[in-house]
Amino acid sequence: MTKYPLHHETPVVLNAPAEAVFAYLDDFHKLSAHMEVVTEREPPRRKAWQTTGAKLLVIGPYRLGFELAPEGARTRARVFIDYALPDGALTRWLGRLLGGIYARWCTERMAKDALAHFARPA
Repeated sequence: MTKYPLHHETPVVLNAPAEAVFAYLDDFHKLSAHMEVVTEREPPRRKAWQTTGAKLLVIGPYRLGFELAPEGARTRARVFIDYALPDGALTRWLGRLLGGIYARWCTERMAKDALAHFARPA
């Protein structure tokens, strides 16, 4: 069985170059609720991090990250989460019921925050 068998992603096109988008998404102060151990970091293209020992009710261990693709002065971003269901009968049931909703909220929030940030005048 794969460590993270479940997946959700949110695509977004941002009005900024990839270097600026990476710098924004790379700043752990803006994303501290999502930061754990960084497993990949390839500026200005990709970053991923994963949980270590965190206990959540609706998802188990997860890997969260983003990939960036420049499109002229804009950047196509893909925010993703790969996750497992939590352990335990009750939490596994909650995970089946609410895990996908949480995964979607998590990736959409990061994408929408970036979209709002780069929609502001410089």
